Amino acid sequence: MPARGRRGSCGANGPRLAISAWQPFDRSLETMLAILDDPGADLRAYATALDRLADAPEAVADALHDSDINAVLASCTFCGKRSRQVRRLIAGPEVLTCDQCVSTCVTVLDDELSSGWRERHDSA
Repeated sequence: MPARGRRGSCGANGPRLAISAWQPFDRSLETMLAILDDPGADLRAYATALDRLADAPEAVADALHDSDINAVLASCTFCGKRSRQVRRLIAGPEVLTCDQCVSTCVTVLDDELSSGWRERHDSA
């Protein structure tokens, strides 16, 4: 399959990214390249093109923020398993932890601190 036909895919079973979400970035990049190629372009044209190029990633992020792609691509920070491979991902401020890694942590704590570690923690 040609590379262009695979653009935006997330693997064999993954969703396709909404190409329209990337269009603001593509347009701003094309505009910047056209300005750079224009020998008659003035400083104002450069500044405008750079401003649009600087704003483009935020527009893409906004377009993709509420899409289903985020949930599908989410993965455990510890083991790397995707959301569809586990029962639950627990979100922290900057990490995601799957139910399997939480279970492993509980087992390790049970082994190292004895099974009463939870009661001691709850009473503190």
